[in-house]
Formats: sequence, C-alpha cells, structure tokens
Amino acid sequence: MLLRHSLSYFLARGVAGIFNFLAIALYTRLLTPESYGLYALVMAASGLMNIVLFQWIKLSQKRYYLTYKDDVAPLLSNILSLFLLMAFLSGLVVMGAYLLHIVNLPFIAYLILLLLVWVMAWQELNLDLFTVQFRRLNFGMSTVVRASVALLIGSLLAYAGYDAYGVLFGVLLGTLLASLYGWKQNWSTITPKWDRTVVKKLFVYGFPFTFTFSFSFVLGTAGRFFIAAYMGEGATGIYSATYDFSQQTLLFLMSVINLAAYPLALQALEKSGKDKAREQIKANGTLLMSIAVPAVVGLIMLRKPIIDLMMGEAYRTEAMHILPLIVIAAFIEGIKAFHFDLAFQLGEKTSYQALIAFSGALTAIVLYVVLIPVFQLQGAAMATLGSFLVTLILSIMLGRGIFKIPFPFCDTFKIVLSTLMMGMFLAVWDVEKTSWFVLLLQMTGAIIVYGISFLILNVGQYRSELIKILGRQVKKYGA
Repeated sequence: MLLRHSLSYFLARGVAGIFNFLAIALYTRLLTPESYGLYALVMAASGLMNIVLFQWIKLSQKRYYLTYKDDVAPLLSNILSLFLLMAFLSGLVVMGAYLLHIVNLPFIAYLILLLLVWVMAWQELNLDLFTVQFRRLNFGMSTVVRASVALLIGSLLAYAGYDAYGVLFGVLLGTLLASLYGWKQNWSTITPKWDRTVVKKLFVYGFPFTFTFSFSFVLGTAGRFFIAAYMGEGATGIYSATYDFSQQTLLFLMSVINLAAYPLALQALEKSGKDKAREQIKANGTLLMSIAVPAVVGLIMLRKPIIDLMMGEAYRTEAMHILPLIVIAAFIEGIKAFHFDLAFQLGEKTSYQALIAFSGALTAIVLYVVLIPVFQLQGAAMATLGSFLVTLILSIMLGRGIFKIPFPFCDTFKIVLSTLMMGMFLAVWDVEKTSWFVLLLQMTGAIIVYGISFLILNVGQYRSELIKILGRQVKKYGA
C-alpha cells in the first residue's frame, strides 16, 4: 500500500515538479540575480507569514480529520473560522508594514504579497485535505494547475520586461486558480462556526507549530535575508536559485514519500495502536532512505552537467561550490522532518518541536553572522547545514522519550552499499561533454545499477514482494 500510494503521489506531483524545474531554468535566464533575489525575498516573506499565521491550522486539520471522519462538518466549520481570522490579521500586518515603510517597495508589491499569503494558505489547506482523504487525482490536478499557470504567465511577463513582479504575478494567478479547485469538493456546504471546545483542541495541538515553523523558517530561508544584508540581492538570487533547486529535487522526492507515508502511519495508530504504527513508520523510513540516499549522491556527482543545463550563466560558478552543502543540508532536513519528528506529532507533544527549532534557529543566526562575512555564499550553506544537523540530533534525543521512532539500520546499510555501486558507475562514466541526452543516459544507467543492487540485497523485502506479485500475475494469466 505504501509503495502504491507513493507512486500515485509521485505521478501527481511529478508533472508539477517538471514545471518547477523549467521555472528555475527559465527564471535564471530571464531574471538577473538581483531580480531573482527580489522574487525570492517576497516569496520568503509570504512563506514566513503563512508559517506564523496559517500553518498550525493546516496541521491541526490534518491531525484530527480522521477523528472526525464520520462527520467532518464541525471540524471544517471551525477551520474556516480560524482561516478567516488569520486572513484578517495578515491584512493588518501587511498594511502596517506598508504604512510604516518597513521595506521600500511600491504598494503593488505589498498587495501581491498579501494576496499570495491568502491564496497560498488556502491552497495548502485544500492539499492537506486531499491527502488525508486519499484523493490523489484532486491533489495532482491542483498542484499541476498552480505550477503550469505560474510558469506560463510568469515567464511571459518576465520576458515582456516585468522582471520579478511578472514572475510573482504568475505565481499569484496560478495559486489562485489552484486554490479554487478544492472549494466545491470540501467547502461549498461549510459555514464558519466557532465551537470553543473544537477550537481549543485545534489550538493546543497546532499552535506550538507556529513557533516550530517560524524557527524552521530561520533555518531554511532567513539566510536569504542575511545574504542580502551582507552581500546584496544579486548574491541572494544565486543562493536562492541553488536552494530552490535542492527543494525541487531532493526534498520534492522526500515529501512525496511523506505524503503517502504519514496518513498510513496515522491510520495504523488510530486503528491498531502504537506497535502497528511503529511497523509502518519503519517501512516508511526504508522507502524514504531508498530514495533520498542515492538522490544525494547523484545530485552531487552530476552537479556540473545539471547546473550547466538548468541555470543561467550568471549563476553557475557559485552554484557549483555551494550545491553539495545545500543538498546534504536538505537531506538532513528531510530525515528529521519526515521521520524523526513523527515522535512529537504522533505523541501529541508538538511543543518539543518548537524547542528544537528554536535551538536550530539560534545556531543558524550565530553561524550566519560568523560565516557569511568570511566564506560568503559557502558560509551561508555551511551555516544551514550545521543548524539542520543540530536539530536532527535534538529530534532524535528528545523524541525517544515521547514516541519511540524505529530506524531501519539494516536496510539503510544495504541502501548505502547499493548507492556505492551507483557512485562507482558514475565515477567511471565521467564525460566532459554536457547535453540533456548524455545526462539522461548517465541518470538512466545510475538508476539501473542502483535498482539491480537494491533488488539483489532485497532492501525492505521489495524483491520478495516483487516475486510474489509476478507469481500471482503468472498464475492469473497462465490459468
């Protein structure tokens, strides 16, 4: 079931991922590093506001949807009320920032920022509903609409000379259309209500995530503001493009696994108890490592042709130097968020995540201040890597006493061996000529070598399961 759900979400998000890949390739050619830096800073600001005001609502909805599955109207009515309240507060914040001239930008920039906050929050609310409802087609349609419209409109407007504002308007329009997609399915019969008991339950579970994700924002995104302060928007653009690439590759793959895995773990906990949930979590961890470990090695070893083909010339030199550090940081971030942090979510002790994120954020700020002036963009990447490592260690240590999360050590060892075989293949096939065809051949060969080693070592019993499936098919059609 886990593999089937993961493949479904991979196909659903894979199309959107292609558009996001193309967006990086096009934007780094259509926008100067300075314009890309402005675009990245506005997106980061909208992300921060979503984290502070809306993220906890989304996570509470996801946690308790199955609890209310027989009658979800009381839950969704209160979710809608909370969303409208946070939308009002976000409007006050943005208008206050404009009137106080906190950042010297025109009114249209603040207006786009506010609208982005609203539509992005609403779309994420609907995407999480589709996830817990196992409506993978709806999930896929929504993500594809957003990515495709954003790319088309944003690229056309950037080409027409509207630079970062054109790209931002494309994102706004694409997200708006995608966010409307879930209205009929989930909200057309829902009216806002305020039940103090339900709201308190949602608040107690979800609000600690506000601190958690705010501090996580400092870990993963606030570095852009430090880079802008120390080095300017041009350097911010180069760093952001490289970081965005890691998000659209490695973390994209890991998040797809989590989309399928988390509801299954939650379902196992609700129906069968902690032991069954741990079995499911261990299986989830095996699949997560099976995808993430070879992806990290592949991205690092093939970074030169990938960067040459994916990014504009102004971005390439620095991206070559910082990509390995950023990819490793993304791997650590994903393992923590999608595996070990489940201890706090399933154990309903999410306040611990805030403490961990605060420690990581404090580490990140200190490292940004110390390392960026000395090592420039590499310093920013090292600071991100170091702070994520701190949060991973704390998550493992504190989570043990709340909800023990098993880790698939034996299967991970087999995965590492399979990845080493893949790495040896890539090291032997080291070509100077860069082209999409050659890169595709290298990637295909690497996947085949890894896949063969993976099956020989029977990672996660997948070879055994494959033999059983093939045996059933032979009997079915042989009969």
